[in-house]
Amino acid sequence: MTPERYKRIFDKIGPTSRQEEELRARMKEQLRQRQKPWVRVQRRMGQTAASLSAAVLAFAMGVNLSPAFAAEVQTLPVLGSLAQVLTIRQEVTETPSATIRVEEPALSQTGKDWEAQANDKIHQAVEEQLAQAQQRTEEYRTAVLATGGTQEDYDQRQVEIQAGYEVKSQSENVLSFVVWVGESWTSAYNTAYYYNLDLESGAELRLEGLLGEDYIALANAAIQEQIAQDPQRYFAPEQGGFTTITPDTPFYLDEDGRPVVVFQPYEIAPGSEGKQEFVIPLPEGAEQ
Repeated sequence: MTPERYKRIFDKIGPTSRQEEELRARMKEQLRQRQKPWVRVQRRMGQTAASLSAAVLAFAMGVNLSPAFAAEVQTLPVLGSLAQVLTIRQEVTETPSATIRVEEPALSQTGKDWEAQANDKIHQAVEEQLAQAQQRTEEYRTAVLATGGTQEDYDQRQVEIQAGYEVKSQSENVLSFVVWVGESWTSAYNTAYYYNLDLESGAELRLEGLLGEDYIALANAAIQEQIAQDPQRYFAPEQGGFTTITPDTPFYLDEDGRPVVVFQPYEIAPGSEGKQEFVIPLPEGAEQ
């Protein structure tokens, strides 16, 4: 196979309708398995928590010893008067299969016993998804080389794995943020973990606690109303589209304290539509 012919085939790589159905099914299964990231079984707690604590301590020393470093810290998200979300790992790694960019967060100065455990769970979520992403990109590279491509052909795709985070909202008592891992060559494997924390107890906030015992009906009605405004963007219910939320449907809190329910690409709409987000109004009289 000539390089020109291979390049034409290579540039057309993308999901067929059959592959998209498989991706949707796989995505839904992965989403089901990823529910409740905040209560997953803990592993390597002691070693990882210690390393994260050391990283936070080093960060604090940098603030004290370097005026320039301290100036940069002023731009970090601040929670209440003390707690912070810090970037404890920021690195770029080149491998034969991908460029890996990591920006990993950790909580600091909450003054709570649960801080180290929370940081360990965040770290585990990032590490597990990075490992899976690297395995997929290496399998992709192997397939390219096995079908007549070269490393140069593969490099032209500029495959990247990125891990990062975003603080969605924060107050003295509540923190809402998302930690994500994405792959540039396919949207089917973009993963996001949403954390909504009570900063006093470290407990994860739930939709039921925010919306009341009728939370499923309230959220479903709000989502269906928003879908009805532009229905062609979504799969029909009989095609795998939206039917109902579950107790574990991911969400974050906006600056007004309202839950924003999130569906990943391929979950209720074609992958080209990206993530789907729906603001759920708080019941009248609910605390914001």
